[in-house]
Amino acid sequence: MAMLSFFASGFIYTTNSHENIAQAAQMNSDQAAVVNLAKQQLGKPYAWGATGPNSFDCSGLTQYVFAHAVGVNLPRVTWQQETVGKDVSLNALLPGDLLFWGSRGSTYHVAIYIGDGNMI
Repeated sequence: MAMLSFFASGFIYTTNSHENIAQAAQMNSDQAAVVNLAKQQLGKPYAWGATGPNSFDCSGLTQYVFAHAVGVNLPRVTWQQETVGKDVSLNALLPGDLLFWGSRGSTYHVAIYIGDGNMI
């Protein structure tokens, strides 16, 4: 099951237990499903409040991807999504983690980490 996590400058939603970082180079099936579905949304327009499938805002994208890729129902908006899960450090990021911008309780942006220092 996926979990949400926190680090010094934001939060992360993760599809990995982070118990064995040495195996992070290979994605598990949940991570691959999240990353693949997120990549399929590239090029769709941003629209404030949009939840897909034709356009998204940032938290609408994360909510859509997690629901359709791995059956995880995230809350609708960023500051609500940040309240779920466990904390990890930036050096423990794995594909499928969610990165949040802003202060806890008032985050304003979220992205999906897809590995190799990239995010959607």
